Amino acid sequence: MTYKYYWSFVLGLLGLSLVSCTPTQYVRGNFFDMDELKKIELNKTKKPELQELLGPPSSKELFGGDVWYYIGDKTEKKAFFDPKVLEREILAVSFGPDGTVSGYEIRDLSHHYDVEVKSGATPVKGRDPSLVSELFGNIGRYSAPKRTASR
Repeated sequence: MTYKYYWSFVLGLLGLSLVSCTPTQYVRGNFFDMDELKKIELNKTKKPELQELLGPPSSKELFGGDVWYYIGDKTEKKAFFDPKVLEREILAVSFGPDGTVSGYEIRDLSHHYDVEVKSGATPVKGRDPSLVSELFGNIGRYSAPKRTASR
């Protein structure tokens, strides 16, 4: 390999390494416009009208109330590192018994907090049998069913 090609190869490798470190941004979910929110009238706007205005919700309340959630996330990931949340918007729309919007609340990253995930196992009551007791533990424990002569 000549000296000229060597430097071309090194510069090419350096260029590829710089390109591979550029962050990648991902946008997921429903981001909403404040002008659209102004169109929501409390105790008048019904579910189909809201769905036509904002689209289908990202999530719905399963227990306790009739609430729709519109969630939008913008994240950035560099190479193999964990993604970093750049922007988050959550719109929680609650409905009254008649199916009209009774209120809504907007949350962003200022309401965000990290949940600490603990590693390890969850302790359970009972015994932890060894491999040998798993393999041979049932020997002699059960007897064959009694057979009776039928006539």
